[in-house]
Amino acid sequence: MKFFQSLQFAATADLFDLARVLEEQTPFDGAFLGDHWLYPQTLLAPYPYSADGTPGFPAETEWPHIGATLGALAAATSRLHFTTSIMVLPLYSPVDIAKMMGTLSVLSEERVSLGIGVGWMEDEFRATGIDFTTRGKRTDEMIEVMRLLWTGEMAEYHGRFFDFPPMMTRPRPLGRVPLYISGYSDASLRRAVTAGDGWISGSTNPAKALEQLPRIQAKMAEAGRDDGSFEVIVLARSDLDFIKQLEQLGVTTVYNYSSLADYAGERTTRDKIDDILRYSDEIIGRL
Repeated sequence: MKFFQSLQFAATADLFDLARVLEEQTPFDGAFLGDHWLYPQTLLAPYPYSADGTPGFPAETEWPHIGATLGALAAATSRLHFTTSIMVLPLYSPVDIAKMMGTLSVLSEERVSLGIGVGWMEDEFRATGIDFTTRGKRTDEMIEVMRLLWTGEMAEYHGRFFDFPPMMTRPRPLGRVPLYISGYSDASLRRAVTAGDGWISGSTNPAKALEQLPRIQAKMAEAGRDDGSFEVIVLARSDLDFIKQLEQLGVTTVYNYSSLADYAGERTTRDKIDDILRYSDEIIGRL
């Protein structure tokens, strides 16, 4: 089992210090970063992971640019793997993300991957002029376009949202760029097992993630997908017995997710470092 640490809800200026602690003082395999573009003054879309639809994080939360941050953190480390939890993929251009990940793959020596989802905040889509209602189908095409462009060879695509004659972009990735797909709908789970390299939990409720495992197994069977080629990534903060249960159920990776205090911006950098070291000793060190 692999272990990752969430770096969400940390001040951007603190990310180097946190990454260096992970690399130099713990056996963590890597780190996750979140993604949002904008936060509206009046939130129209309900947050899907709370009872009242209100996000636990304030509007002032920092969401540093994914590409710039992954590149900087990869340059500041030598072994940690960095991925997203999660990137709101349909807000982007597939050409831009293909170019970004190809470049990062080369510069980091394959220490990057993408955790992607279709997004929940309709406000971001309205502000960027992208249709919220077609985000799932747009995502499906984006995955196909990125896979084509990552070959580094001439490729053409003719779809509903993206259409171009034979073109190519380089640098191409050193190897396959892993795509971990998030979501709890049938469409999201199907997308994960047919087009992704794994499924990543998006809820802060571990029980909800646990409930998805039989559904994922069923979707894999329908798609003829082999367990060995598919990663299941679930958050798990402090329950060693729960993590052992996850491992027995086929979960390949867990990540120490941000606490409610992190969401609210109430913990210092020292608090975050202490939590990383505690998790390293009490969870990873005892498995």
